[in-house]
Amino acid sequence: MKHQPISRIHEQIMPYVVAGFVIEIITGFLLFWSEAEKCYVSIFFRAKVFFLFLAAFNAIIFEFRTKKTIEDWDKFPVPPPPARAAGWLSIVSWSAVIIAGRATAYSLF
Repeated sequence: MKHQPISRIHEQIMPYVVAGFVIEIITGFLLFWSEAEKCYVSIFFRAKVFFLFLAAFNAIIFEFRTKKTIEDWDKFPVPPPPARAAGWLSIVSWSAVIIAGRATAYSLF
């Protein structure tokens, strides 16, 4: 995989990314529906939703702005700063979604 162009890897992995996001939204909605009163008042749940929207917004910006030059990335060993920033924001956002989601299950407030 290290010797494959990033544009090809991105093209191959995107169907799985979209499917995973759709599954996460559906199961998250069902979980919220089962415990709406508890989730709605939880600060951790609100943080989770915020970071989920941030992750989705980051992905949309990446797809429609940052990815326009993806073929040029194959020529260099390191992606450009906007792509790296999008990657870091994605890692931080999804980590926060996971942490806030776990905290929602055990929060008393």
